[in-house]
Amino acid sequence: MPRNEIRPATAEDCASLAALSIEVWLATYLRAGISRIFAEHVLAQYTPDHFAAALKTSEQCILVSQNREGIDGYIRVAHNSPCPAGGLSRTEIATLYVRPCHQGEGKGAGLLIAGLQACGTRGWDAPWLAANSENLRAIAFYLRHGFEPAGLTCFRIGEASYANDVLQYRGPLPPSQTSSRRPPARRQPF
Repeated sequence: MPRNEIRPATAEDCASLAALSIEVWLATYLRAGISRIFAEHVLAQYTPDHFAAALKTSEQCILVSQNREGIDGYIRVAHNSPCPAGGLSRTEIATLYVRPCHQGEGKGAGLLIAGLQACGTRGWDAPWLAANSENLRAIAFYLRHGFEPAGLTCFRIGEASYANDVLQYRGPLPPSQTSSRRPPARRQPF
């Protein structure tokens, strides 16, 4: 296996995707401690069955970044997901998670490009996403990669709500690696 590759997720990846999601979610959003309501949310949301169901629909695309030992990140793109800030896009980058120990290595950028390529290959809209308004590092990452502010929404859990910035991709969708390859030119007989 190559040192690192981005590939479509398979059913065998579901447990790893669940574990990675819980790790990243807790490390990103909970600073002081883990309350019961957040623990129950994470354990209900990020299950192997959740990922298995997503893999069975044509309206979701999950790509993983895998190193020699296992998965270190993933992107999940969902089609037919209306943007809460209005606009025409119905394609959402629902999740882009990279394990904290691998952040800053270019894995997030590689996954983002692969996700944008997947949108183009499938004929989906340029995607939107929601990022926690306090996650300035993530927002700066997306702004550097062609996203622009499009509005605000809220993530609700229990009685609380948390502001999220809605960002819309404004650049051209990058060509997929396979579509950018041209067949070799034929030699013309003389």
